[in-house]
Amino acid sequence: MRLKIQDIINKHKGKPCVVTTHGPSLDDHLDQVLQLQKDNKVIRISVNEWYDFIERDPDYWVVSSGEFNIGDSITKSGLWNMRRDLPPSAYTSNTLVIGNNTEKTKTLTRSDYPEDVFNKYKHIPLFYNRTADLTDPKFVEENLKNDYIPYDNKHFKGDNCREMLTNFKMHYEENKNLNFTDYGNNSQMWQKPDINDPILKEIIPNTKELEYSIFVHKNIAGHWSPKNKCCRNLDGSLTLQEELQVLSGHEQHMTPGHTVGMFALTFAVIMGCDPIYVSGFDLNYNLGYASSIEPGINVDSPGPGCSAHINTEDAQLIAARACFISTHDRPAWVVYYKQFLLDDMRILKESAENLGINIINLNKDSWHEVFEKGELPS
Repeated sequence: MRLKIQDIINKHKGKPCVVTTHGPSLDDHLDQVLQLQKDNKVIRISVNEWYDFIERDPDYWVVSSGEFNIGDSITKSGLWNMRRDLPPSAYTSNTLVIGNNTEKTKTLTRSDYPEDVFNKYKHIPLFYNRTADLTDPKFVEENLKNDYIPYDNKHFKGDNCREMLTNFKMHYEENKNLNFTDYGNNSQMWQKPDINDPILKEIIPNTKELEYSIFVHKNIAGHWSPKNKCCRNLDGSLTLQEELQVLSGHEQHMTPGHTVGMFALTFAVIMGCDPIYVSGFDLNYNLGYASSIEPGINVDSPGPGCSAHINTEDAQLIAARACFISTHDRPAWVVYYKQFLLDDMRILKESAENLGINIINLNKDSWHEVFEKGELPS
């Protein structure tokens, strides 16, 4: 059944919550998180393909993906169809050897996208990003068995992409700057990604690969395009960020966002959870992912330059995991969109505090310092 964000406001007021994302620090807290969930001491919100990392079902499921979408899942189209038609040889396993550690990895696994995966977990309320998942809303209503909320993350004031870009262009032509604040009193979303940080050469030493990475991520206002099909699903509702702004009374709302983890945290705040713990929120592709349930990492293919065997004694498992991140994406969170993320975290933290809610990052070693760092209750 389709729900609205208004249906979940303060639904879990004062109830502790853990948002689990998939950075490697999730491994440090997962057992305790699951025990707290089992004992009904916390609710758990998980994201995207959580079932690759965690065996116990979450209480809520937040998704933001174009390829991992409801329509293709149900009709076995897109990546589901592609993987079904691949020959058996495409599903062979490799072995990574790192010092004394051995990790099984798969070129492709059929378990990456289980058939009809959303309906498989029909008992879990699903919040999906309808500006990324372009499945026809009527098809969703007729075929999805979960309780669900389709949320918008970028069409502020109900404007479509062309209208937003036109308004930005008019501001720029008149003022010759990027300090455009018509949407959410927030000029950060119109700034340039940082493509000049010298650390980029350390993250991607190969010149051609670095040039391609910058080409992919350099654009201003990359969330919007006059040709985007996302605008066809506009229904006049507020975006997720605007809903939080209205609820909290903050003078600003966040940018369209760069990680589903922020959307999950936003839902936790809207539901009134307190405190909100977040695990695996490392925001560093260079560290790879948390451990998967099956031996190995569910990935499509190793990144460029990654060997099937890494034998140096000082190599760490995280270095091997990082090989399976697309090279051009590795600087995304720690360089290109770093300031966007920090500013969004500030707004989210302040919005939560306006509502008497505290957000606690369980990774004490994360590069970002906006949220309070702490531990789960014993």
